[in-house]
Amino acid sequence: MSDVSVTQVRIATSSILFLSFQDGFSIALKKLAQHYNNEPGPWLDEIEAEVFNDIKSIVPEGLDITVEVSALKAALATASVFFGEFREALASKAIAARPLSRI
Repeated sequence: MSDVSVTQVRIATSSILFLSFQDGFSIALKKLAQHYNNEPGPWLDEIEAEVFNDIKSIVPEGLDITVEVSALKAALATASVFFGEFREALASKAIAARPLSRI
């Protein structure tokens, strides 16, 4: 068995948890978008802002500052891509044709 640190386990756990919640979050956003006639607007802006604020407020423990900054930048970039793709799907009206679990 390899020598795995607690930090590595936490990172792996967070990654797995994120992936498991991603589909559920997509489904919830799509349902909410349907409520707003599949149009982006203040409702989506508010959710996006909250997600970004939540990411920025996370203070990982046990990580080197360089790793922490890199991880937070990557999380912000991932969220940005996610919301960008969701907005793009809304704008193109493609979201109504996609399965709920996929943006």
